[in-house]
Amino acid sequence: MLLLHDPVTGRPRVPAGTLTAGVVGGVLADMVLTGQVRVVRGLVRPGTGLPIERLGRVVSQRVRSHPDRDVSYWLEHLDPVPGLVVARLVRARLIRQVRARDAGSWWRRSRILIPAGPGHSRWLARQVGLILTGPGPLTTRELVLAGLVDGTGLLPAVVHAAGPASGTDPAFIARARTRIRRAHGRAPVPGCTEICAEVGRIARGPVLLP
Repeated sequence: MLLLHDPVTGRPRVPAGTLTAGVVGGVLADMVLTGQVRVVRGLVRPGTGLPIERLGRVVSQRVRSHPDRDVSYWLEHLDPVPGLVVARLVRARLIRQVRARDAGSWWRRSRILIPAGPGHSRWLARQVGLILTGPGPLTTRELVLAGLVDGTGLLPAVVHAAGPASGTDPAFIARARTRIRRAHGRAPVPGCTEICAEVGRIARGPVLLP
């Protein structure tokens, strides 16, 4: 959520559909990694882990009610998730909400998310950029985050945060994208790689799977 919004203006960096898919995809991927849900042949099924937070309980309950729905369906039909993520970040004092003032746009019906400390948001983007462009291997969680960043089209922004000159170099961004795809190809994260691929498909951005 923090990466998907500009650290100064608080406005989304991506279209609304991409933002929703990215946030929901991140939540689903985290729940896969913690065993709260599973992805079986493209379908999202209940897991064995028990959600503690309300966010996890809401997702788990919906998945249990419709265990025959695929990843793409849930990326577009878990409407409460972005709001619950925002509420969590507000409670953690990482963001604050202000009402948008752009007349004549959908922003009038929404709120802008302003990082409580823009420096933290910039630091986060820089750290992610350094991880994704660094020489070392990616951990499982880093690989999943890399797939979501790539799928939502944020790769140039985080690469730029890591090094402004690199962020405007198409060849450097292409190398970072190739590294992410190869990492997913060599060691796909069961369930999570599929989620990242669907996020990319919805965003019409880079995809990790054919």
